[in-house]
Order: sequence, then C-alpha cells, then structure tokens
Amino acid sequence: MTITFKVFTCNLPSDKKNNCPKDFEAFELFENIESHEQTFLNEMTYEAVFWRDKINRPSIEEALQLPFFSNIIDSLGERFGDIAAIAYDDEKKVGAAYIRLCEEQNAFNGFIHEDIPIVVIAIKSDYQGRGIGISLMETLFKVAAMHDFPKLSRSVAKDNYALKLYRRVGFSVYEERDDSFLMLREINTFR
Repeated sequence: MTITFKVFTCNLPSDKKNNCPKDFEAFELFENIESHEQTFLNEMTYEAVFWRDKINRPSIEEALQLPFFSNIIDSLGERFGDIAAIAYDDEKKVGAAYIRLCEEQNAFNGFIHEDIPIVVIAIKSDYQGRGIGISLMETLFKVAAMHDFPKLSRSVAKDNYALKLYRRVGFSVYEERDDSFLMLREINTFR
C-alpha cells in the first residue's frame, strides 16, 4: 500500500509556498478543490461528526441540512485559511483532514480564537490503524507552518477512539469540558 497526499491551500498567498526549509518534504500544492474532492471532504466531515452512532445517525443528505453541520462545510475551500489534505491509496480516496479559520459567530466545535484554525479529520474505517491519520496530520502541520499558523485546535469527545491519535501528534488539552476536550497543537513556523 502506497499512500499519497493531495494538498489544497485555498485563498492563501502563493509566495508562502516557498516559505519552508530546504529539507522540507516536497508535495504538490493545489489551489482549487474539485467537486469530487469537495464531495469526499463532505463525506469525511460527516464521518468525523457522526462517528459515534453509525445506526441512528442522519443520512448525509439530512446532515447537510442541519445548520451546525452545514456551518462546518459551508464554502470549504473558498475561505481564507482553508487547507485540506486528501489521502489516496492509488486512485482511491481513503481519508481527509482540513483546517479552517472561523469567526466566533459561526464557530463550530474546536473553536478557541479567530486566529487559530480548527482541525477536522476522518479516515475510512477499513484504512484506520495504518498510520494514515498521523501522516495526514503531519502534512497539515507542515502546510500550516508554511502559512504561519502557529497553533491548531480541535474538539474531541472523551470516549472517541481517535483521542490517542491527537495526543500522539502533539495535541494537548487546552480545556476540559463535560464530555470532551478542547485541544491545542503548537506549530513550529518556518520564520
């Protein structure tokens, strides 16, 4: 299995693409998300949000009508600060992660501050446990550093099996809530 990544940096200054050290792992950056990639990002967001109850959850079509869900994916790839990475096993899309900035009035779970992007990630179930989540996160960290984002945040339920992934890649608890943790990851920028 060879996993490759397609990375999208939407509405970010193109001069930042060279804002990295010489030993930085090279990958191609894209500026526009195509419709089939947007559909996959929506599907992966659905999996990330409705991970717990696979039987009683709404259909993806119903989820797209829910205000909190549509708020997460609305105009994904069109707002400043949107960075997405899709993992491929040959031509098959197997996972995705992205970061988004949001304002307090349209914030979703994981929000700490308007200058700190929120991370969303999901891996197809038959590809979980193979290191793809770690690789996706590390890819996002590198691209976030290129664009001078010094921190990333995310919210995770205390019983979410992915909690150990977030800790493993350097997220720490910023705030404990009743049934979740608001987590923060410092990013070493290339300045």
